[in-house]
Amino acid sequence: MAPKHWDPKLYEGKPVKFALEVLRIKPTDYQTQLLTDEHKHIVVIWPRQSGKTTTLAARVVWFAAENPRTTNLIVAPGLRQSMIVMDRIHTHLTAIPKTVRREMLSKVQRTVVWFKNGAQIVALPNAPNQLRGYTASTVIADEASFFRDDELVFYNVLFPMLQTTRGTMIASSTPWGKDSVFYKFTQDPTFSKHRIQVKDVIDAKLTTQEFIDDMQRRTRLNGSAANT
Repeated sequence: MAPKHWDPKLYEGKPVKFALEVLRIKPTDYQTQLLTDEHKHIVVIWPRQSGKTTTLAARVVWFAAENPRTTNLIVAPGLRQSMIVMDRIHTHLTAIPKTVRREMLSKVQRTVVWFKNGAQIVALPNAPNQLRGYTASTVIADEASFFRDDELVFYNVLFPMLQTTRGTMIASSTPWGKDSVFYKFTQDPTFSKHRIQVKDVIDAKLTTQEFIDDMQRRTRLNGSAANT
């Protein structure tokens, strides 16, 4: 049942309950595992149409709502890609009952969401000059395989901003070769790994085999056309 008023104590340590009752979404089993993962270093390798963006957005909204005065960053290769996650955050926020939303949120802008507890969620591009200066409790690095100057960004900018807060790094991407920091994360035993296959997405009824087959056919056709 959706709450009529915002009481963070009801959802302390309960992101799945928050997703169900406040955001009004029902996570799959693999989404539940990501929502409840308490590791500080997390890698997410999910196929498209798996609900990855929905899950990351739900997790960061819950965390900001439950943790006052925290800064939580969405970082992607470009601002347009960061805004894909932020747009899903906005979708989640509009699903919250109006009375709860008024009590929880202070101000919502295109790239920043402020909560009344002093927390914020900020969408940024992968640009060191725009990233420096933040102290973060959560960093979601989306499409991390495609970060430009990824060693500089991760090791000199993103990880240091998590040091004083002992915050969480969530790096997600579709695989793209082995010459990236993201690939190193997938091999690092200190990272918690969330890896699923297309079959898991089909079983969760988030897509169909017919859709996957059609996308693969179109990809092959486009590849053939590009080579002619």
